[in-house]
Amino acid sequence: MAVLLAAGAAGLGAETAGAQQFRRTVPGSGGCVLQCSNERLTAGRLDDYSVRRSLNACRDQCEGEIKSRFSTGGQDAAGYADCPETALTEAELGELRAASGPPLVMLSSFVWEVRNVLSGRILRRMEVRHQVPTLNEVVSSTRGFVPPGETGGFVIAELGDVTPQLGQTVRIVRVMACTLK
Repeated sequence: MAVLLAAGAAGLGAETAGAQQFRRTVPGSGGCVLQCSNERLTAGRLDDYSVRRSLNACRDQCEGEIKSRFSTGGQDAAGYADCPETALTEAELGELRAASGPPLVMLSSFVWEVRNVLSGRILRRMEVRHQVPTLNEVVSSTRGFVPPGETGGFVIAELGDVTPQLGQTVRIVRVMACTLK
């Protein structure tokens, strides 16, 4: 709100002020997904649709690069499409949190760029729990592909109606992984 008030005093529109705040919040931070998305979003075009479209496109692009590097290393990424997944332990999830930046909620989108420090495990799915305006809890999930030693982005582009206050209720509840062959 303070950003919008300051923008009004400076003669900037609400969308431009929001875009500038976004750029200050994520200035080249994070990994491939956030950097790519930051480059795609223009100062005058920061709305929910643009953010979702940008994050999804960047996630796909970055995941493609990860799979390409993985395949170059002698593995077949396609061979892990339907691999049996198991939930990470609390200790393993703690290792990921310690090695990765914090998750980010933008408008109705969630992004966590996670560094996989777990040798022998490929991160495949993540679930988050969050509240909606009716204060009911909802679990949302997303798929990804993050082999050991890589940083990949898990993106949930539609959390629903998430206000800034409710955005603080988003919690990572489970990460699923496959065993590296």
